[in-house]
Amino acid sequence: MQGCRTAAATRSGFWGRGFPGRTSQRVCRRRDSKAVQSLLKPSDSSKASWWQNPEEVYIRLRVDDSIRGKDIDFELHPTRLRLSAREETLLEGYYDDAGEVDIDGSFWEIEEEDGEKSVLITLLKQTMGHMSFEDLFEMDRVNTTFTNWVYMDYVLKGKDDEGLETSRMLGRVFYGLYGSAMPASTKRFCQLCTGEMGEHSSGELYWYRGTRLHTIIPGDRIEGGDILSGDGSGRLFEDIPKGFKKLEDDVNKIKFTKKGMLGMKDSLFCVGWEPNPDSKVAVIGRVFDDPSMSILGQICEIAGSQTGDPSREIMISDCGVIEEENLETMVAEERQRRILAPVDEDTRDIDMQDDIVGKMDEFSGSFGSSPQTGGFKPIDFGE
Repeated sequence: MQGCRTAAATRSGFWGRGFPGRTSQRVCRRRDSKAVQSLLKPSDSSKASWWQNPEEVYIRLRVDDSIRGKDIDFELHPTRLRLSAREETLLEGYYDDAGEVDIDGSFWEIEEEDGEKSVLITLLKQTMGHMSFEDLFEMDRVNTTFTNWVYMDYVLKGKDDEGLETSRMLGRVFYGLYGSAMPASTKRFCQLCTGEMGEHSSGELYWYRGTRLHTIIPGDRIEGGDILSGDGSGRLFEDIPKGFKKLEDDVNKIKFTKKGMLGMKDSLFCVGWEPNPDSKVAVIGRVFDDPSMSILGQICEIAGSQTGDPSREIMISDCGVIEEENLETMVAEERQRRILAPVDEDTRDIDMQDDIVGKMDEFSGSFGSSPQTGGFKPIDFGE
């Protein structure tokens, strides 16, 4: 067993660099302990709180005024920690889902402020960044179980040699929504997929059907949902119809930390490829499966640009809500359609045919383990 103890030590500074005029005791121990398969769980009596700065994470636990340094037992491991006082567990669990910690630079100390005694744990971050830790406590964990599902059919718009408009189906993309964590935003997104909100004062329907993607950046994101102006500048819900409430601010309740997350702001939506925890949109769900992500990847290659301006017009030809009992059938039918549907031989856009077919293998499997045709096995998004 290794440990260190500093008695009656006073340090100066702020935000984890010590607190002026406070006496602290420091103990670090490492030993085996029983694994708890959860994030950190404070006891009901500890009145726990936590915060962070770019370099350190702080956890404060209220303790009884009679507690002394010798009563504290602190165990810190690469993935978990445990703190107890007089054999009563005050904090226990795993922290590795939240971020990585430098064990040798982490410690605890007893502090007194405004007549209350607390244990302050300081964890030195392995990865620096102001908001690099998230969901440290079990009670912080957001329920990201899919409760609702929607689909969007994406088509490539163009013109033939005679100037007549053409439309080619690129595929149906399925989205799973976080209805438990984001009930209001999820409901609004579903309403925009069905058109049930009726007509805007401009005459446009509150409906994604017939709108286009206004931003397409390969490897970064796609954006759509501008029902008013089609270029990302429209703010649909400044004039919300009667009977529908404005949404509460859900920004940063769930962060963009995984590929394929679906975000929403006003009526605009986006799907991202790269983590963007500082994004100012509400994350409401995620692309449901690998084939759906493959379609979006193809769209980026076919019509994207580094500036974000689409090189070709991609439109949502249809969209809607899927009942859970119909989800398996619809997903299987779309996979079968993609296997059986031949490339449109009537079109003269040969380079586009090559893009659509050629990019299929490149993006397949890039999002997760693809479910097999003929069987239903949604991706496990727990990673």
